[in-house]
Amino acid sequence: MGVLVMDYNNQIQKVIKRINKNMKKINHPNLSGVAENGIYSANIKAFNDIEQWVFSFYTGMVFHAHNYTKDSKYLKYLNSFQEDYNDKIYKYNMDTIHDLGFLYSLYSVAMYKTTGDNKAKETALKAADELAKRFNIYGGYINAWERMDSTSGEKVGLMIADCMMNLPLLFWAYQETGHVFYKDVATAHADTTLKYMVRDDYSICHAYKFDRGNGTQIGERNFCGYSVGSAWARGTSWAIYGYAVAYRYTNNIEYLKTAKGLAEFFIANLKEDYIPLWDFRIDENTPKLLDTSAAAIAACGLLEISELDEVIKDKYKNIATKIVESLSLPKYCTLDEEDESMEAILKLVQTGDKQAGAMFGDYFYMEALMRLENCAEIFW
Repeated sequence: MGVLVMDYNNQIQKVIKRINKNMKKINHPNLSGVAENGIYSANIKAFNDIEQWVFSFYTGMVFHAHNYTKDSKYLKYLNSFQEDYNDKIYKYNMDTIHDLGFLYSLYSVAMYKTTGDNKAKETALKAADELAKRFNIYGGYINAWERMDSTSGEKVGLMIADCMMNLPLLFWAYQETGHVFYKDVATAHADTTLKYMVRDDYSICHAYKFDRGNGTQIGERNFCGYSVGSAWARGTSWAIYGYAVAYRYTNNIEYLKTAKGLAEFFIANLKEDYIPLWDFRIDENTPKLLDTSAAAIAACGLLEISELDEVIKDKYKNIATKIVESLSLPKYCTLDEEDESMEAILKLVQTGDKQAGAMFGDYFYMEALMRLENCAEIFW
């Protein structure tokens, strides 16, 4: 790929133009977060659904638009969702929701950091409480998906790689309250992930199963990657960024070492365009599909590490820059398309058994642009 000289400011303005257009159509959080033919608003999932975890990536983008432009229209728009977020955490059953960090870091924490709104702070702390309730004291991990009192089933006693990016909510709660409980839960989960999920070559499995009742290790499981033993690209990205943020909050050098080890594994497996295959260990007969969201998340993780480690700073920032430049090409990005109906930004996000647009891919693409322009407010 030829070297591009990107105007990050111009690209951010294109993203904000897309956000402005989307705001006219997206007036409730009842979206799945996966685009259908590039359209988010065509794919509905009730916000109180236990599987609804993606919408906050969109609100995170709107917060970035506000912080970039200082235009109050964005806060007015964001405030319209407060009741939905309060109802979700206070009124509905949280028994199977483990992605509270994704949901509330990019809405309630972002609102509090942006406006000082104490109600938003209280809501975010309530979300941290609910997330911490999912901690299994026997295995030392935050339980994914199933109810905490479930005793049988393949998803009972599971931890997953994605949860490393839920931990920032707990670290933030510790920072705000001084209650060490939040930090203890977060660090225990990070330590258990490192012990059982991060392999010697710094690949990471998607899931690991324990006996729920006594913490006995059962072994690797897979629900999002290609197979047990494979290396799901987006899971690797979640872990890169998650361990980098964990280091920022704790100064635990093992977390920085892990973030860099995962990053080196990710970088070593990138292709010419700096966009990874959706899993680094698919077999030769499996279609070689890419995942732009994994690239965008990893770019943010690399930029986070570059701010924490002077030795690796230039290398990681350079690679993150190349990833973002590549993601901005027309074959991966819709911002220069003339189709006025288009809502999603990135193409080729691996979502289940298909490729589509996804709010998490778009969010991390915007965050990476903002970081490269040195204007990002970090909500993690």
